[in-house]
Amino acid sequence: MTGNTCVRCGTVTPPHDVVSVASPDGGFRLLCSRCFNTEMAYLADVQAFEHPEFTSVRLPDADGVVHEFHFRSLLFGDQLSLEAFELASGDEDRAGFRFQSCWATCSRR
Repeated sequence: MTGNTCVRCGTVTPPHDVVSVASPDGGFRLLCSRCFNTEMAYLADVQAFEHPEFTSVRLPDADGVVHEFHFRSLLFGDQLSLEAFELASGDEDRAGFRFQSCWATCSRR
């Protein structure tokens, strides 16, 4: 598994759990989803935000082919996005099935 280092916490993170964030100077920073959510919660004044963690799930399709889904949550102001996605053939690039749902958070001041 290849990874990227989060510039905020220093954790080596798989590519599917990294967010490239624009900086005021025109550059970009790589943040793990946890650090991204922490920064977004601060900027949006969302109090007591807890970064959800999910275990991957393996599910068979109608033909019996098993698909492994990974999860990622991203906070966008007062909206939380939950993504479920499949990594094809063990690659770190997202490919295959992908689902996303968004809803408003309730933890604002």
